[in-house]
Amino acid sequence: MERVNLTTPIRELHISRLRLDWDNAIIAIAVGDANGALQHFTYEGDIARALMVALNKTDLSLKSLQHRVLDRLVADGKLVGTVIGTPD
Repeated sequence: MERVNLTTPIRELHISRLRLDWDNAIIAIAVGDANGALQHFTYEGDIARALMVALNKTDLSLKSLQHRVLDRLVADGKLVGTVIGTPD
Protein backbone atom coordinates (compact mmCIF):
# COMPACT_ATOMS: atom_id res chain seq x y z
CA MET A 1 0.00 0.00 0.00
CA GLU A 2 1.25 3.45 -0.83
CA ARG A 3 1.34 5.85 2.06
CA VAL A 4 2.98 9.02 3.25
CA ASN A 5 5.32 8.91 6.23
CA LEU A 6 4.75 12.14 8.13
CA THR A 7 7.64 13.82 9.83
CA THR A 8 5.60 15.66 12.49
CA PRO A 9 3.99 13.85 14.19
CA ILE A 10 5.56 10.60 13.04
CA ARG A 11 2.87 8.34 11.58
CA GLU A 12 1.73 6.77 8.32
CA LEU A 13 -1.24 7.93 6.29
CA HIS A 14 -2.96 6.42 3.25
CA ILE A 15 -5.70 7.45 0.82
CA SER A 16 -9.01 6.33 2.29
CA ARG A 17 -11.36 8.07 -0.18
CA LEU A 18 -10.97 10.10 -3.35
CA ARG A 19 -13.93 11.79 -5.00
CA LEU A 20 -13.65 13.56 -8.35
CA ASP A 21 -16.74 15.71 -8.92
CA TRP A 22 -16.42 16.94 -12.50
CA ASP A 23 -19.79 18.74 -12.57
CA ASN A 24 -18.99 20.93 -9.57
CA ALA A 25 -15.17 21.05 -10.04
CA ILE A 26 -14.36 19.56 -6.64
CA ILE A 27 -11.78 17.00 -5.56
CA ALA A 28 -12.40 15.62 -2.06
CA ILE A 29 -9.68 13.52 -0.45
CA ALA A 30 -9.85 11.61 2.84
CA VAL A 31 -6.51 10.45 4.22
CA GLY A 32 -6.57 7.88 7.02
CA ASP A 33 -4.16 6.52 9.60
CA ALA A 34 -3.84 3.06 11.17
CA ASN A 35 -6.37 4.00 13.88
CA GLY A 36 -9.03 5.01 11.36
CA ALA A 37 -8.71 8.75 12.01
CA LEU A 38 -9.34 10.76 8.84
CA GLN A 39 -8.08 14.08 7.57
CA HIS A 40 -10.04 15.76 4.76
CA PHE A 41 -8.63 17.91 1.97
CA THR A 42 -10.49 19.68 -0.83
CA TYR A 43 -9.54 21.33 -4.09
CA GLU A 44 -12.21 23.44 -5.80
CA GLY A 45 -12.82 25.48 -8.92
CA ASP A 46 -10.20 26.01 -11.59
CA ILE A 47 -7.44 24.23 -9.68
CA ALA A 48 -9.64 21.15 -9.18
CA ARG A 49 -10.62 21.13 -12.84
CA ALA A 50 -6.98 21.45 -13.94
CA LEU A 51 -5.91 18.64 -11.61
CA MET A 52 -8.70 16.35 -12.84
CA VAL A 53 -7.79 17.00 -16.49
CA ALA A 54 -4.13 16.27 -15.72
CA LEU A 55 -5.05 13.05 -13.89
CA ASN A 56 -7.31 12.00 -16.73
CA LYS A 57 -4.47 12.38 -19.26
CA THR A 58 -1.61 10.94 -17.22
CA ASP A 59 0.06 7.56 -17.67
CA LEU A 60 -0.66 5.75 -14.40
CA SER A 61 1.66 2.88 -15.30
CA LEU A 62 4.61 5.07 -14.28
CA LYS A 63 3.21 6.32 -10.97
CA SER A 64 -0.11 5.27 -9.41
CA LEU A 65 -3.09 7.54 -8.80
CA GLN A 66 -2.67 7.23 -5.02
CA HIS A 67 1.01 8.13 -5.25
CA ARG A 68 0.20 11.19 -7.38
CA VAL A 69 -2.49 12.36 -4.95
CA LEU A 70 -0.18 11.97 -1.94
CA ASP A 71 2.63 13.73 -3.85
CA ARG A 72 0.30 16.66 -4.55
CA LEU A 73 -0.78 16.95 -0.91
CA VAL A 74 2.90 17.02 0.11
CA ALA A 75 3.81 19.51 -2.65
CA ASP A 76 1.00 21.83 -1.55
CA GLY A 77 2.13 21.68 2.08
CA LYS A 78 -1.06 19.97 3.25
CA LEU A 79 1.03 17.01 4.47
CA VAL A 80 4.72 16.98 5.37
CA GLY A 81 6.52 13.72 4.73
CA THR A 82 7.71 11.23 2.14
CA VAL A 83 5.54 9.03 -0.08
CA ILE A 84 6.61 5.36 0.04
CA GLY A 85 5.21 1.93 -0.79
CA THR A 86 4.06 0.06 -3.84
CA PRO A 87 0.65 0.14 -5.52
CA ASP A 88 -1.97 -2.41 -4.49
